Amino acid sequence: ASRRAVVPPSSSKRQAPSLVFKVPDNATPGQRLQATYNGQTIVFRLPEGAQPGQRLQVSIAGDNHTRVARVATAKEATAAAPAPPRNDPAIEALARVTKEQQLAEQCERQRLYQERKREDRNQQEVFAVLSRLVATVERVEERRVAALEREIRSTVGKLLKDLVRQVERFDKAAARARPKAVPQQCATVRRTLPTHVLEWHLGGGPQLLQQQHQQLQQHQQLQQHQQLQQHQQLQQHQ
Repeated sequence: ASRRAVVPPSSSKRQAPSLVFKVPDNATPGQRLQATYNGQTIVFRLPEGAQPGQRLQVSIAGDNHTRVARVATAKEATAAAPAPPRNDPAIEALARVTKEQQLAEQCERQRLYQERKREDRNQQEVFAVLSRLVATVERVEERRVAALEREIRSTVGKLLKDLVRQVERFDKAAARARPKAVPQQCATVRRTLPTHVLEWHLGGGPQLLQQQHQQLQQHQQLQQHQQLQQHQQLQQHQ
């Protein structure tokens, strides 16, 4: 059995009670009005198209006529409402302006999208150029440091070879010479060894060379640290 309520045919043919009233002069369509029917106050809405002074008949729906009254009221309101004019120039102009505005908004959205896309592409190109520039700077710095190391090693090697040759000459001269007084031996040393070698050796040349080597190592460590920081910053920015 269906749960749907079935209205008997006799009840569906029963007519709902109605109320005839005169539309007030100051009433407007859609306004709520009150009327008295059998001692009860009935509130209803003035249908569209009602004119002041016109007599209207309003159905008073009971329990069995609620749906029928609603349908009738809707049909009356639809029939009383004025139909929209067709081929109205104002409506056509408004529709044309609305369509043009929609097209303009669509074009603006497309333009903004293309502009953002172009900016993203330019930004990616800038990042690529910066990456290549950083890599080039790193390679140049590595080559410069390697060249400086080779130059220092070459200079140190030449100085050491020169010192070894001078010491060997001094040893040979000392072996051939007769034993003499200490002042004469010191004079022989001064005459045999070049002045710049003695000055370099006696003036702290080895210590200075060691300090330069330490400074070079510190410079390399600092360069590596800076390159690592630049690489990390570039990765964070990307």
